[in-house]
Parts: sequence; structure tokens; C-alpha cells
Amino acid sequence: MIRILVVAVVLVLGCCARTEAPTSTGMPFVRDAVSTTHHGTIRQVLSAGPYRYVQCQLEDGSEVWVATLGGEHRVGMRASITRFARRQDFHSRRMDRTFTDLWFGIVRPNPEHT
Repeated sequence: MIRILVVAVVLVLGCCARTEAPTSTGMPFVRDAVSTTHHGTIRQVLSAGPYRYVQCQLEDGSEVWVATLGGEHRVGMRASITRFARRQDFHSRRMDRTFTDLWFGIVRPNPEHT
């Protein structure tokens, strides 16, 4: 089941990357050879149609933006972030906003992780 979900997310986000073309200075969409999981706290959630842009503060103190499909994402919630790909200088036409470094993946609630 998780494998089907992973494939679906990668395909949908791949389509998202093509429909929301980056600025001319943008780096190509780069898929991770192996997905990586990080843990952190959700700081901000922006909705854009079926997608959510979730800002997370990771355990090392760094902050990242993650493009993901809808789900339960609340500010202050602890989360596990599984990253499948990333893109630099990603411009979202729908939000009229450029993300310096945008991860593509799944953001899941994880209240037990400390």
C-alpha cells in the first residue's frame, strides 16, 4: 500500500513541477535516489488547490518547505517528512511565490518522535 502511495505522490508532484515551471534561473527537478526521512515541527501551512506547502523546522534547527498532497497538517504539530525530490528556485504560479529550496514528499503526524 505504501509503495502505491509513494509512486502516486511522485507522479503527481512530477506533474506539478511541469505545470508550474520554475523561473529561468531554476534548477531542474531532482529526484532523490533513495527517499530520506526527517523529523521536525510544522511552522506554517499554505493551501494551493490539492497541494499543501508545509514549512517545517527540522531537528537540526534548519527550516524547509515541503510540497505535499492534502492531509492533516497543523501549525505546531510534530511530523515525519519523507523527501522524494527537491527543486531550487521553484515558482508556484498558483501562489505567485518562489520557494528558494522546495522539497517534494509526504508530511505525516508523528507526535511520539522527540
